[in-house]
Amino acid sequence: LKNNPVPINGTKLLITVNIGLSSLFDDTVFGNKEMFISRAEEALLYAKQFGQGNIYQYKDCENQYTIDRTHILRLREKIVSIEQQSKNIYLSSVKTLVTALETRDQYTKEHSINVNRYSFIIAGALQLSLPEIQCIETASLLHDIGKIGISDNILNKKEPLTDQEYEIIKTHPLIGVHILKGSGYLNRELSIILYHHERYDGKGYPDGLSGKSIPLGARIISVADTFDAMSNPRPYRDAFPIERVLEELVRVAGSQLDHTIIQIFFQELANQKVLEDSDINWPYYLTKLKSKLT
Repeated sequence: LKNNPVPINGTKLLITVNIGLSSLFDDTVFGNKEMFISRAEEALLYAKQFGQGNIYQYKDCENQYTIDRTHILRLREKIVSIEQQSKNIYLSSVKTLVTALETRDQYTKEHSINVNRYSFIIAGALQLSLPEIQCIETASLLHDIGKIGISDNILNKKEPLTDQEYEIIKTHPLIGVHILKGSGYLNRELSIILYHHERYDGKGYPDGLSGKSIPLGARIISVADTFDAMSNPRPYRDAFPIERVLEELVRVAGSQLDHTIIQIFFQELANQKVLEDSDINWPYYLTKLKSKLT
């Protein structure tokens, strides 16, 4: 490439490349992806010491490698620390926006906090990894941030929404993604936020995804969101009694919502005694759910 200029936007540029190689099938690396990537990075750093246009394998430089690896690790840790601090500041600002959204409507006050709580319960029961749980927790707090772009007249309307108004409401996941995507901090969370209104049967929005093609985090938040929405009042209705909420979740299992996640949610609500009503007949609802799905 360095001897053959590449035309880009009317300008010819000389492009050079340094490449570091590592083998995933090396006896000392086999199956260890982190070591595989680390060795490729070290080979690349070694290649860069000799100018441009070099290709080195890790085995070519492992006995000649002159850069202080401890120093590199320390620098890497500092960079990660700075990135995490920046992300925390950004998330704090975004959560302030969520609080501002919820103060617009007394009916949805603390909704995101409740959805976050229930999502955490489900993710923990599924024994997901810590990064996966953290991703779902963040997405659950921010899932409705796109409603900032929806008119108060629609959000707080006490009469049934018109078809046109409902179409506007359906844009809030996409608005949320547009608000958040510029940061670069929430790449994993964006698909969860975008698809938390998809339905298990493919009749949801925005893209009509179905079943396991819907991200797991989105399916978890859908259950938590639906449960909390029915459990609390809205401008157009009162809160449903808990028995009706549970019956409704059983009814939509396998159509609107992932039946497996509902089953896990019911079991955890019973085991952890999350709800204040201690008279709930959990075996009845779990059996009814199971009988519907067999």
